[in-house]
Amino acid sequence: MIKVSHLSKSYRDGDHAVHVLRDLSVEVGKGASLAITGPSGSGKSTFLNLLAGLLVPDAGEIQITTDEGTVGLEHASEKARTGFRRQHIGYVHQFF
Repeated sequence: MIKVSHLSKSYRDGDHAVHVLRDLSVEVGKGASLAITGPSGSGKSTFLNLLAGLLVPDAGEIQITTDEGTVGLEHASEKARTGFRRQHIGYVHQFF
């Protein structure tokens, strides 16, 4: 199961922040499928990169439950996120 609560992510563009995701919450049950659609620049890749632990959110929680238990990616170290990806995430980059 994946549970995302109040997720936010922004980037700096010169002197101002570009808010890509603001207060996003979603829950996906075990075995469920989810399609993420939207126009270019709407935050789809950023969201997937956050779920994969490639990025760290500015705010919010990312809880992923596996057979071994629940992992909170929002506070996990780079080493812990890398280990989690190796064991549980299949990811093909958009521009491989």
